[in-house]
Order: sequence, then structure tokens, then C-alpha cells
Amino acid sequence: MFSPTRNALMIVLLLAGNVNAADLVPAATKNLDAYFDALSRESLANGSIAISEKGVVKYQRSVGLASITPRGTEPADTNTRYRIGSVTKLFTAALTMQL
Repeated sequence: MFSPTRNALMIVLLLAGNVNAADLVPAATKNLDAYFDALSRESLANGSIAISEKGVVKYQRSVGLASITPRGTEPADTNTRYRIGSVTKLFTAALTMQL
């Protein structure tokens, strides 16, 4: 059974693979922001996404927390490094399906 976080990750991967960065218009950016705002508000996911074309970043966003410590929480940003472990299998599967 998949967790909400894993489901969100899979949806983002599949959608990101189908987005043409050149066509990323303000309306699409607004929709992506609304989606990630909802994920963040409901604490459903932690992560970052970047959509780029030919090395130019067209969209970049982070949601959730980078760490939780006794001193408090640290929000995720675009420079946050994540320990993704075996989740790389999902990335590989999504990329393979796009070939």
C-alpha cells in the first residue's frame, strides 16, 4: 500500500515528465503553486521540484520541512539535500516509462 507522500511523489514525477518547460505559462505555474501549497498546508509531502529546459530553470519549488530537531523545525528550500534511499527505484521506473 502506498503512503500519501509516495502517491504525491509519483504524481509529481509523472506530471513533471509530461510538462513541456517551454509551455510553462503563468497559469500552469499558478496551478503548480496551488498544488504544492495544498501539500504543504496538509503536511502531505516534503521535497523539491525543478523543471528545466536546456539547462534553464523554468520552475523551482520546495515544500515541507528539511529537518525536525529538539530546537525546532527547519523549512525545506531549493538547496535542501534529502536522503531518498530506495525511492530511486520510483525515479528509474518513471524515467524508463518515458523512453
